[in-house]
Amino acid sequence: MTDIPAELEEAGELTTVQPREDSADEPEGIESPGPLYRIERTREQGFDDEVLFVRLLGDNDHDWETLLDIDTRQLELEFYDDDTPNQWNIQLFWVYEDESKPDTEFRRKFERKTKFAIRRCVPCESLEEFLRPLEHSRRALSEVNDEFGRHALIQRVTGNGLGFLFDQKTSIDQKFERLLEIDIDDVGDIHVQSASPTTNDRPSAVNTVELGDFRKDASRRELEASQFTLLYGRNGSGKTSILDGITMGLVGQTRRDDERVDSYDGLSVTLEDDDEPLPMDSKSINNRIADWFGFRPQGPARRHVEFYRVNYHEAGETTRLLEPSTNLEIERVFRNFLYGEDLAYATKEKDKLLDLLDGKIEDAEEDIEEVEAERDKLQGRRNEVKKALSTLGSARRDLSSAASALVENEGEHEDEVPPSDRISRWRDWMRRFEQLERALDATVSDLAWETTRDLRSRLNDEVDLLNQQRKDLNNIRDLKDERRRVVKVAKQAKSEDTVELPFSTFFTGLLFVANGISCEDIRRLVRGIEETDLKINEVESIQSAEPWYAIFESALREQHEDLEKTRDRLVELGDLEERRRELREQIRTDTEEYLEITDDEDVQHCPACYVEQSAEDIRTREEPEHTHDAGGVPESLIESLENVDQALEVVESGNLAAINDDIRRYRNQLCGLDDVPRLFGFVADGEEGTLSPKTTPETVEAIASLTQDQTVYNRSADVVLSSVIDEIESGIAEQTSEMRDFDPGTEIQRQIDDCEDRLSAVQQGLDVLENQWPEELLDASPAVKSDLRTIEFAVEEAAEAAESKPASKLSDEIDTKAEKIDRLKDRIEQLEVARKHLWETFVGVEKSLDKVLGEYTEIVTILFKVFQRPYDFKRVELTDDNKELQVVRRESGEVVGIDEMSSGQRTALVLAIFVTNNLAHDSAPPLMLLDEPFAHLDELNTLSFFNLVIELAVRGDRQIIFATANDNLASLLERKVGETEAFERVNLESHPN
Repeated sequence: MTDIPAELEEAGELTTVQPREDSADEPEGIESPGPLYRIERTREQGFDDEVLFVRLLGDNDHDWETLLDIDTRQLELEFYDDDTPNQWNIQLFWVYEDESKPDTEFRRKFERKTKFAIRRCVPCESLEEFLRPLEHSRRALSEVNDEFGRHALIQRVTGNGLGFLFDQKTSIDQKFERLLEIDIDDVGDIHVQSASPTTNDRPSAVNTVELGDFRKDASRRELEASQFTLLYGRNGSGKTSILDGITMGLVGQTRRDDERVDSYDGLSVTLEDDDEPLPMDSKSINNRIADWFGFRPQGPARRHVEFYRVNYHEAGETTRLLEPSTNLEIERVFRNFLYGEDLAYATKEKDKLLDLLDGKIEDAEEDIEEVEAERDKLQGRRNEVKKALSTLGSARRDLSSAASALVENEGEHEDEVPPSDRISRWRDWMRRFEQLERALDATVSDLAWETTRDLRSRLNDEVDLLNQQRKDLNNIRDLKDERRRVVKVAKQAKSEDTVELPFSTFFTGLLFVANGISCEDIRRLVRGIEETDLKINEVESIQSAEPWYAIFESALREQHEDLEKTRDRLVELGDLEERRRELREQIRTDTEEYLEITDDEDVQHCPACYVEQSAEDIRTREEPEHTHDAGGVPESLIESLENVDQALEVVESGNLAAINDDIRRYRNQLCGLDDVPRLFGFVADGEEGTLSPKTTPETVEAIASLTQDQTVYNRSADVVLSSVIDEIESGIAEQTSEMRDFDPGTEIQRQIDDCEDRLSAVQQGLDVLENQWPEELLDASPAVKSDLRTIEFAVEEAAEAAESKPASKLSDEIDTKAEKIDRLKDRIEQLEVARKHLWETFVGVEKSLDKVLGEYTEIVTILFKVFQRPYDFKRVELTDDNKELQVVRRESGEVVGIDEMSSGQRTALVLAIFVTNNLAHDSAPPLMLLDEPFAHLDELNTLSFFNLVIELAVRGDRQIIFATANDNLASLLERKVGETEAFERVNLESHPN
């Protein structure tokens, strides 16, 4: 590095620092350390100058510690030299090339030391960025603004018919419809043009601010601002209120205040060279925002957003912008600055429309797939229909002429009749031919027929034959049932060994059992009657049927009443005897007590009768005899009452009245009243077989019917029943001999069921011929069995195509689906044309922005490197998708996210972004409001930032209003500025409680 770099000559008044006279004492290792230059940079407007020392490191190896000692002594001389403009504005730069680069550990140590000067160790290629960061950034920003024009981008959007994207009152669905209405051929492609030259028509600096009713608790109510104003005061002293008041007066809103400026009386902001405060009405505010930031607030849109990006760095801004948990896209911060609020909003609307278009296109493509699937399904169904129709046509040719005419109508067109209707007709006739086949199989005669009419006649004859056979079988079944019942009763009659039981008495016993009176019930009646004065044989004298039941019941109830009275009387006597015993025991007890309390042991008086007696006689006298035995109710009485109760229970629960009626009905034929006492007598004698168990009224009726023509009196039951059985067997033999195909070895009910099945099958077949066969086809001759097989085959083959629609209808639906597919394809084409137009309109904007974003990030990098201590990160960049911000480490070149930076480094990065926004915006107010910007920032970074903001104020094109509660920072800033009317420190007092 023998030549003086141009960057040094442009930085200020340059002189070479000569070695001191005692340099001979320096170690040999630093004989040629490289030149050290002194640059005195003059500041305008009365701000103190600054002195820069630049050491150009040569190619030789250096003893860095010794070299640093040499330069530190030089800095010490400068610091204490009375000719130094301001000892707080001294900086030392070591400039190296790759071969003379100090190691990382030393570089960190070098930059952390601040004794006598701020120190930086920088590469040669970055020297200008560190020496003149403001000039370098302004030049780069000028190039960016020249190639990127916001108004040209808006012109392109509106010229392509997309001006509605800026309208915040129109919904996205309405914008979608308007996009589709654009006639692409009628709009021209307007390319992005270069921006117009930077205008000098910028607002003036702030002159005064008065808070009025705004923030009434603020201790200071007004401020006359300087080029550089330092607001110092503790927390709560009103620093932020002043800054917010300026913001409210300029753009009508703050981030924290929902109320607009016109709600605060007396609030005003005056710009330099203006006699009157800025107007506070909404129209004027909106006009100012449009002139300064390139967008006009619409409706409830927030007015302050651009001002906070460009002019106002709030306390806590680092947290809001760069904390990982906020998920804020730094790229969106850049875009909103470059685009302005209008174009940024239109861009977001464009993204929504692209997503909506993509969704609509995807939906339409899915609809096409769905409709195509439906069309293919319809085509498959139509093919199946045609196949089925072909199958039916082939089968019809194989049918008999009668069957062919039955299943198809000659006048029908195949394409006009739904296949389901045709197959249903074939299926109906398949069932009918099945009925005919079952009818033919069910006949018992050999049928001979030629025409359908002959077949119908033969089946009618078969129905008559089967009806007669069913009647005969039922008669045989009835005779056998009667024989079975009689045999069962006859077995009971034959079981009597002790007596030849008369039939009339036996029949009377059947009546009793059939009406629910068992053998035990009759015994109970007999026992109950024997308890009365009524005798069994006395019933024989009763010749009328009505009284005998009443006589039974009356006698039993009278006896029951007498027995109950006797029992109750005996119970009462027993109770009296019990009471007498209790009294006697009480008398004995009282007598003992009496004897114990008398004085004379020899003479006493009986306490019961007062007769004079000795105590011994009283104790030993005998009890008198009693006239009643208190033994209770006799067992015999209880037994008699139980017999009467049981007999009454039979009378009350049994149906004796029905028996009485039956005897009267069969009287003089099969039984009589004289058989009742005889029956009771047999039962009373213990002859168990007298009553036949399980006899039903049907059995009684059958026996009565079979014996009504016979003489039964004076004949035994066995003889009468045997005669009946012989007569039944004779009738069965006569019936079976006349019946055709009767099988005596088969159960009769099975033969009846078989006859019923045959008759049903024949009748169903006959019903087909009589009610469903057309009259005009009765003279045709169907081949029932072969026709049935052909129809079954055709139905089975065609069943899968049982469509409810004819082939012609399916063809129409297929055509409808094809038309819908064409409409959907046209819709997709319309959507894709609109999408292409929208995308191509903005693609130039996006490409231009992508390029500018990179250049814009380079400017942020310059300022970030200037503020950064230690110098760990050499570059700030966006990811490939421009979605996230990342940094590149200086030594390793590793790319890391901002979440890996320290809090101080993130603060430096945020300040770099803010200053870049402020410098780049050539129409916004030339103002920086800085409210406690140094959160998490160490002293080295703070000093670097002070140098930059002082430089901004020095040039006069930026007004700085700086607020802090840190007295050390305020004092340091004041010392670095020096004595100048362009700087004023305003100390704020806390508001009294």
